[in-house]
Parts: sequence; structure tokens; C-alpha cells
Amino acid sequence: MSLDNRISQKIYGLYRIDKDSIKSLNEYGELFECAIQGQPFILRMTDYKTFEEQNAEADFINYLYDNGVNVANVIPSENGNLVEKIEHVGQEIYAVLFSKAKGHHATSEEWNSALIDKCGQIIGKMHVLSKKYPNTSKSSIIDWYEHDEMNYLKHVPSKHTVIIEKCNALFDEIKALPRNENTYGLIHSDVAQVNFFLDNDRITLIDFQDCEHNYFINDLAVMIYFGIEDSFNGNDIKSYSSEFIAALLKGYSRECTIEPFWIEKIPLFLKLIEIHQFVMFYCYWDVETFDEDRKARLNIYRKNIEYDIPVLDVDFKSFYW
Repeated sequence: MSLDNRISQKIYGLYRIDKDSIKSLNEYGELFECAIQGQPFILRMTDYKTFEEQNAEADFINYLYDNGVNVANVIPSENGNLVEKIEHVGQEIYAVLFSKAKGHHATSEEWNSALIDKCGQIIGKMHVLSKKYPNTSKSSIIDWYEHDEMNYLKHVPSKHTVIIEKCNALFDEIKALPRNENTYGLIHSDVAQVNFFLDNDRITLIDFQDCEHNYFINDLAVMIYFGIEDSFNGNDIKSYSSEFIAALLKGYSRECTIEPFWIEKIPLFLKLIEIHQFVMFYCYWDVETFDEDRKARLNIYRKNIEYDIPVLDVDFKSFYW
């Protein structure tokens, strides 16, 4: 989506944005950089989630920000709204303005135990607050299994009978885990390299668009899955994975208690992430047109799921302390 002149004029009025300062940031036409009195901000224009869901997301973000978590907070409009409705070609688009996080995405050279520890700390601090969040029970944000991207029965071809059986079993196993205010609540669900900025030794978490109700351990599993994938550049993946997980859990445990029971459940959630990756191929693309690289990645996911191959060859019991 591009911001035509009519939408731009509405946005300028709603947020007092500097004239002609809106510049597109991504190919999807959803994120824009803009300025207010010369200061940079990030404008999001989407219909990806409902108005109610986006309001709930913005409320959660500002709750975290107001309680000391380094997140890119939501800036209210001139009307005092966290989310604004914009009519565009017969449909509603929702505008949200964020502070622009300082810094940059971590480079491969900057990934070390200290940075991973800090990632664990910010996740832990977020979870402590999420457990106290007063609006959790009435939030319109959905549960993890309600996402269309998780609907394997809809998207995965029926010929993949083993995959579907494995998905059924894993979903049932995860849904049966203990669920209470200390284990399950609002989480970010996408804490990865692309969603935090590093400014000297300060991390700022961004992009809560995929936040959901889920087990808190899922945020750690996501960081492990994508953090290792993004940062590993050596030869011994098993040793590196163990060092990464140890640093992450130590940082997390300084802010939030984690029981051995949940550390042992991390492999379940790593497999859930792998299933999510597999389903997304069918959700968004025509797999028949894939190039060889994408076909190879899809087949790796398929093989791993069908044969119960662990995402990581790591003994999670070794991380008790």
C-alpha cells in the first residue's frame, strides 16, 4: 500500500507530522519513517489485525514501556487514540505511530554471551510484567493456535498425512501443559534479531504485531531458534547452541523465575516453530514454483517433522542451576 495524497493529509493532521516527511521503509507498503518537529518516528499502516486487536497490542506495549521495559512505545494521535482508523478505497486501514528505536540490528560480530544475556533479561522483565498485566483476561489478542499461519489443516496438502498426524500430536501435547497466570499470558512471540535494536549496551524491542497469548517459554524458544540461526558462524553448532542457551537462560533468570520443568519443554516449542515455518510456506506461496533453495528448505522441514528429528541436539537438562 502506498500513501496517496489523500491519506497523507489525514495522517499529517492526526499526528502533526512534518510536511512531506513520510518515506516508505518496506516493500509491503506498511511501514514508514516520518518526523515530528524534526524527530524521527515509525508509522505503521495495516489491516493485518482488527482494530480491537491493534488497540490491545498498543495498550500492552505502552504498559511495558511505562513499567521500564525498553520497547518502542506507541504515540497517541491528536485525538488521544493509540490506533486511528483511515478510510481508503472502501476499506479501513489502521494507523499506529511508534517511537523510533535508536541503534541498529546486531551484526554477526556483536553477537556474544553478553548480548545474549541482555536478550534474556529483557524477555524476563517483559514476562514478569505480563504476569501482572491487568488487561490480559479482556484482551482481544488471540491465542497461538488461532493464527491462520498455524492452521495446518487448512494450508498443508492432505497428502502429507504423517505431517498432519505429527501436528495433531504436538498441538495436543502443548495444549495439555499447565496453564495459569505464571505459565501463560501475553508474549511478544517474535523476539529475533530483526525485532530488536542495539544502541551501545541498550536493547530496544520492537514489532509486537505478532504478539499473542501463549506459554511464556515460547518467547525463549523463538529467541533460541532464530538467534542461533542468525548468529552462528563457526563449525561446532552443538557447543555454540549450548553456550547460547546457557547465556540466554542466565539473563532471563535474573529477571524471571524459570523452573526446570519448562526448560525441558523448550524442544517442544522449537518443534512448534519449525511446524510454523513449514505451514507458512503453504500459507503464503505456491510451492510448485519454488526454486531449488526453497524446495530444499521445505524438504528439510518436512523430513525433520516426519521423523521427529530434534531442532537442536542439546541436553536441556544440563541447564539447571
